[in-house]
Amino acid sequence: MRCKVSIIATGGTPERDFNIALRKHGAAWNILVRDSEGPWNNELPGSLCAKQGWLPVQTDSIFWMVETMESWFHADKDALER
Repeated sequence: MRCKVSIIATGGTPERDFNIALRKHGAAWNILVRDSEGPWNNELPGSLCAKQGWLPVQTDSIFWMVETMESWFHADKDALER
């Protein structure tokens, strides 16, 4: 089985752009990469879906960048700039 991957970087707010992707590409697996903006909490995906009015199944399409990852990015600013 083959699949096609299209990466579409957007410039708006993540939630708004994810809503647009769900409408325009309903047959695709739309993925949202989101900053957790705090410590990981198992309730983050469900609360975001509820707040946005998304179906609970969308929690499997949200991937969270946690604080540890951000710290790693900022630990070596020279490498990040390169």
